[in-house]
Amino acid sequence: MNSVGIMRKRKDFYFQKYDRAVELHKTGKSIQNIAKELDLSYSAVYSWLNNGKRPEKDALNYFVDFLRKNGPMPAIFVKELFPSHDDLFHMAVKRGSELNRHLVKGRSVLKQSGVWYYIDGQEDELKKRVIGMLKKYNELKSFILQKKAL
Repeated sequence: MNSVGIMRKRKDFYFQKYDRAVELHKTGKSIQNIAKELDLSYSAVYSWLNNGKRPEKDALNYFVDFLRKNGPMPAIFVKELFPSHDDLFHMAVKRGSELNRHLVKGRSVLKQSGVWYYIDGQEDELKKRVIGMLKKYNELKSFILQKKAL
């Protein structure tokens, strides 16, 4: 909190309110009424609607959107786009976000392929992908062991 006792709102708070502000403006509501209804400052709503200044997404929202579009992913695939994926997960937990993490049993052998990220509603797809990955891992392991036996 700052010295006045008001907590600063995060980027995602503003980003989530932007589309609603635009909708309300299209219905003819005034900037003052929109700001009051959405618990925003007049200046924030004014800059969005009159200056075309759209609020930015934060990294967590980009990560969630990525998973929404691509489905559950292991950490090894997301680390290039989201190097701080672990920090984003912990941030999501604090915010009560829809982002989840699944740890595959025996993941020490799998390294970053044993840590999967997904969002609410993707549990069935997560299960299919993890089972598919484990099947391929076991096939490869058997193939290598057969080669060594020769």
